[in-house]
This record gives sequence, structure tokens and C-alpha cells, in this order.
Amino acid sequence: MKTTRSRAAWALLVLISACATARPSGGVDRDDPLAGAQWGVLAVDLATGDTLLEHDAHRRFVPGSTMKLLTTVTALDQLGMDYRWRTEVWTGGAIDSTSGVLQGDLVLIATGDPALSARFWDVADEPLEALANAVRDAGVLHVAGALVVDASRWDSTTVRTTWMADDLPFGYAATGGAFVLEQGVTHVQLTGGQALDEIAAVRWWPYGEDGFVRSSVTTTAGNTIPVEASYLPESRALELTGSLPLGAVDTVTFATRDPVRQAAAALHRAIARTGVAVEGGWRVAWEPGESFGDGCITGASRPCMRGRLITALSSPPLVEVLAGTLKPSQNWIAEQIVRTLGTGEGRTASWDSGTAAVRAHFETIVGVDPIDLNVVDGSGLSVQNLATPRSLVQLLRYSHARPWGSLYRAMLPQPGEEESTLSERLLELQGRLFAKTGSLTNVGSLAGFVTDKRGREIAFAVMVNGANLPAAAVREGIDAVVLELAGN
Repeated sequence: MKTTRSRAAWALLVLISACATARPSGGVDRDDPLAGAQWGVLAVDLATGDTLLEHDAHRRFVPGSTMKLLTTVTALDQLGMDYRWRTEVWTGGAIDSTSGVLQGDLVLIATGDPALSARFWDVADEPLEALANAVRDAGVLHVAGALVVDASRWDSTTVRTTWMADDLPFGYAATGGAFVLEQGVTHVQLTGGQALDEIAAVRWWPYGEDGFVRSSVTTTAGNTIPVEASYLPESRALELTGSLPLGAVDTVTFATRDPVRQAAAALHRAIARTGVAVEGGWRVAWEPGESFGDGCITGASRPCMRGRLITALSSPPLVEVLAGTLKPSQNWIAEQIVRTLGTGEGRTASWDSGTAAVRAHFETIVGVDPIDLNVVDGSGLSVQNLATPRSLVQLLRYSHARPWGSLYRAMLPQPGEEESTLSERLLELQGRLFAKTGSLTNVGSLAGFVTDKRGREIAFAVMVNGANLPAAAVREGIDAVVLELAGN
């Protein structure tokens, strides 16, 4: 059996020569298992436009997370580097200056801010506390109405229908929405009991509705069962099963189903902690044109004729959000961005409108042949996404020529960079490689910029489908191509 190194070398030989080694009749050469994979490669000199390496660059592949290149480039062009999501809180009526009573509702205008998490704030609860404190600081001591989260400018679709069902419990397939905390995930801490068969204690954050997380995790002295989560739509609860050792503590993270409701409940709880009572509880308004408060309607740019703006919470600028998307390959943020792209001309944010905006941008502005792309989501989690190596290289060349080109390149993962998807890959190319990874079952890709030993800047895309091998073996083949391009 050949070594992993020789497998990578074989893959490189195939790509450079654009031919395959001889195979036994009727099957793949098992000494060279990468021979059965579909490869596509294109590398272009950025200065001259010369093609340095090409193999099946016109073929369409499932790209995995290299789809985030399309999402983020479209966002920079259409939204601008300094774009910020803005979450506003309005009163639905007048505030009595003597009693501090708001005669009406509090309304939060939700715009899908993807930065309401510890990734962008010092503490996870900080954005909630900022909103809640602003209500109290405005002189409100009692709300006669309710806290209303206006989510009417976003559709309520929980996940893309083309995502794999077995991905849905996990954070990388988290649900998006108009007002969502902690990147759409729930962090759960479980503590095993002090006696056998005792149910493990549970706490979670963000903390929204009481009873949202239910523990059926048992305490055992023997072999344990991994903790799993199932969302129960009839009770809107996340039920955990499995087992833990006596007294053991385990922290797990799961996708939050129905995250807008949980965020609304968490904000209501944060307001109560400031001493402000909200008499009518909380609710989410999903449809535009709903009346509430004193002359207020959902979906309006200024919801309350007799109300006033209490506070506005702004996200970091788009460039910071994009870096937090590309470097760790954060799926949830990418989906929030693509749905934001669909809100132009008063449309409701949705995947259909957002992906249509991305497709149109690449066809009309970047000039990519429509047959080269199928855009289904913003993150690349769907296996129905398609791209060609030539379309990705065309995108990279376009971004390189834009005024924000050097800034965009710095947003991409780099070898050895902490929390980057290249943190442990291609360390020989530190300072010379800036590239987006992509990985799904039987899918591997890498696209970006590399500088060779002569100082030549190269845009490249390497895409692999159908290898039926561990991801590590495919990565070694991809990395061998990039090392060859770099002259290492």
C-alpha cells in the first residue's frame, strides 16, 4: 500500500499532466484511491492573466464553503464596507414623565443583525443588556402593553430545505431569523447526578423561555452514551438524551430551533432584570401590517406615529462581520448575510430573494457564465450548490481589482492563523496564502490567492468531489497542488 504522501504526489501528477495512470479493468486502482475522484483546477497569474495550471476548470462541482466567497463579495459590492445592521427599540405610545408608565407597547424592529453574540461582543449578554438598560434610561418604569419583536421583514423559514436532515441538530446548521442571539445556537451545561440513574442537572444560555431545554440525560457509572438533542415542535422544547458519569460536567452546543422566540423571551427577561415591568409579556409579530400600541404597525419604517425611538443598536461594520464569517467558515452568519441581500426594494428577507441577488450580481456585474453557478444558500451547506473552478477564479480576479481587494484578501483564512480553517494546514505558506476552504462529505475545495517563490501572485481554485475517502486524504491532495503552485 502506498503512503499518504505518495497519494498526494499521484494526485498532483494527474492534475499537472491532465491524464490518469493506468487502472485495472473494472475498477479504481486501489493503490491510488484518489484516482476515482473528480478534480477541477485552475490557477492564473494575477498580473498577466496567464493560465498556469488547468484541469477540468469548466466542470461544475459541489463547492462546500467556498460558496461563502460569492456571498461575501456580493455583500461588499451591494451593501458596502461600512454597512451596519441596526436594531431599534421604539415606544408604542407616550411615557408618563411622572409615573414612568409607557401607555402602549415596546417594539423592537428586527433586521437580522448577525453580530449579537460573544464573537463580536465582550460578553454574550452584552447586547441584550444594552437594549434593556436603554429602556430604563429612557425613563420607562412600567410598560402597560407588551414587548413586541417585529420580525415581519424576514420570512420565518427555519432552515433551507436542501440541507441534510442529520446536520440540523448541530450549530453549523443553526436556524437564522430577524432577531437571533449567539449565532443561532444554545450552549448547554449538564452536570451528572450524585446517584446512579439520577437525571443530570441542566443550565443553558442564552436563556429565553423557562423549560426550553429538558434533560433526560441519566447518570451512570459504566459506559456513557453521547448527549444528543431533539427539538419537539409540539412543545417547542429541546430534549436532551444520553448519559454522564457521576458528578461529571459536560458542555454541549446545539442549533436553537425557533430562535426568534427564544431571543424575544431573553430580552423580556433582561428588561425585567433592570426593574422595568412589562405587563403584557412578549410576542413576535411575523406579519407586516399588524396593529399594536398607539397607531403602530409592523413592517413600517417608522412604526409608531405617537411613539419615539428609545435606542438603536448597531452591528460592527460589514468588513468585521465578513472576517468573522470567512476565517472560521461560519455558516449561520453567511446565511444572515445572504438573506439581508434579499431585502432590497422593500422585499422580505428570504433565501430565494437573497440567492437570486447573488446570482444576478455574478452574472451581470462579475460576468460569470450562468451555467457555471447554482446558488442555493449563502454558506455552502447545501449539496445543490454548484460552481466551476473558472467561476471561482473569475470571482477572485474581480475581487483583486476592487478598491477593497487587499482588505478582502486579508479576511480569508491564512495558515497558522488562530481560529482559521487553515490554522493547521499549509504552514509552509504562512504570509503567502489567503484562501477559503470548503468541506462536506465527499467534497473538498480550496480557492484563494498564493504568492510563489518568485513573488508572483496567483489566483487559484482546486475542487474535488466524489473521492469517497476521509477528508484528510483529500486535503493532502489539494495541499500538494497548492504547494506546487507556490514552488515549495
